[in-house]
Amino acid sequence: MNMNTHKGAVYFGILATIFVGCSKSSDRLTTAERSVNGNRVALAEASFDLPSGWKVFDMTRGDFAQAMEAWVASNPQAQNTAEGVKAMARNKDFRLFALDAVHSEVGFADNLNVLVLQRAVPANLEDLLTQTRNQLAALPGATIISPFNREPVGSNEFVHGQINMKRGIGQDLLSDSYSVIRHGKSITFTFTCLKPHAAEFTNTARQTMEGVQLK
Repeated sequence: MNMNTHKGAVYFGILATIFVGCSKSSDRLTTAERSVNGNRVALAEASFDLPSGWKVFDMTRGDFAQAMEAWVASNPQAQNTAEGVKAMARNKDFRLFALDAVHSEVGFADNLNVLVLQRAVPANLEDLLTQTRNQLAALPGATIISPFNREPVGSNEFVHGQINMKRGIGQDLLSDSYSVIRHGKSITFTFTCLKPHAAEFTNTARQTMEGVQLK
């Protein structure tokens, strides 16, 4: 996945999710990342909680590849997803990929990716908002569901909005994106689900973001 980092984090967080699908997950899915304590995710830039049933792959871990291999060994139907996540991980700006194994369906699992950009970062949240609006307006196949605006969520303020996309296999997806500027970096949380799951999934995304602790 060749990415020009002068593009915005929201833009790439959404595109990455479109390319990474998932066969239906089984009850045997495992989580091998040491950064996860229960449902608590701890990254260098932020920590937050995910619901039970989410499987988390921390791309910053030295044992990321081994964890992915162990997961595929237990879930061979997820090979295509694993290859997509590995491709994301080769771009060091991606920090995390997590999927909802409980509500997964054939062909796709609702998911989250976290992307951190350190180059060509907007100076402030208002500039990030302008960049996001401009770039998403040019994103092929995107329909704005909820306009991107600055929004307080929990103890932080994010650029937040929702778009509808179609995957190549005809599925309607909703991406729910939250971005922030922190210590000269842009951090974007992109939650993406099958459109029929949107009501419950966006509520889960909001609860997750309300508990985000930026570092």
